Amino acid sequence: MSKKCAFVLVAIGLVSTAGLYGQKKADFSNFVVTGDSLTAGYQSAQLIETGQVVGYANVIAKQAGTSLNLPLIPAPGFPQIDLVNAFGTNQFAVPNPLSMFVLRSSNSPTKDLAVPGFTVEDYVWTVPKCVPDLSNPLTAPINIMASEILLDITNPLTGANCTGTPLSQMNMAVNMKPSTAIMWIGNNDALFSVLFGIGPTPLSQFAPTYHLAASTMASASKTLVIANLPDISKTAYLLSVPKLAALLHVPVGTVMSSLGLN
Repeated sequence: MSKKCAFVLVAIGLVSTAGLYGQKKADFSNFVVTGDSLTAGYQSAQLIETGQVVGYANVIAKQAGTSLNLPLIPAPGFPQIDLVNAFGTNQFAVPNPLSMFVLRSSNSPTKDLAVPGFTVEDYVWTVPKCVPDLSNPLTAPINIMASEILLDITNPLTGANCTGTPLSQMNMAVNMKPSTAIMWIGNNDALFSVLFGIGPTPLSQFAPTYHLAASTMASASKTLVIANLPDISKTAYLLSVPKLAALLHVPVGTVMSSLGLN
């Protein structure tokens, strides 16, 4: 079995391998995608059907004439969005981290295994539970999404309809024996230091775990596409007030006031 492994930059897409592999084409008959929120189709701080269907992974699947059987999350999505204070209206959307959702079991098993919030270590080692741990408000939403996506439960509080085999995301992908797979993981190892001030994953810990993930996925897939880490300094969380004001087309003072910086 010939193996192909392509490394791409932030703008991930179908990779032309003509220069490296002649005229061979990737086999999308068993297309599996893995990673975190970037691959899950997570948008505007939540996982919801309207975002999932336009995510890059589903776009590639459509271009390749195949289906990912997305784990579609119906409105209002997860985490559900609550409305509080905002520009001009005194309201803006923020996530309610412990809101629940029901996975559409008709789309099971999914081939989009990506779990928003996962780090490299989660990708390799974390095994979801039928009744996820909700004790930590920071990790509870991640645990819920892992159980819903990877185990296809219908109620995270009771573990109802827990039909999946408890495996880490990586091992679940390996068991699927992909003809073509995507691995885009590691963003949260850097991003969480910005969001929560907990420090990035140490390089001495990140490097061997990432290498294990990449080598394992490469061995399990005919073709593996790996994307590198996006520049977290370009994320909305790190936009300066003037840049944010320009994007919103409002005065800088309005942004300052809304953020309580006056």
